[in-house]
Amino acid sequence: MNDLKKWTGLTAYNFRKTLVSDMHERGADLATIAKQTGHKSIKTINDHYLKVSNRTVDKFLP
Repeated sequence: MNDLKKWTGLTAYNFRKTLVSDMHERGADLATIAKQTGHKSIKTINDHYLKVSNRTVDKFLP
């Protein structure tokens, strides 16, 4: 994995963060995201992986 990071800048964390963000933007609840990514704590998902994007907010505005 170190060679992948060295040449591309990609890490397992980057892939997981992308998955979490995508699931969240598509409406998955935090418990489902935590189970899918192997996290025991919803707080970890919320604190370390999610940042509210304009795209997410815009989806819920009239």
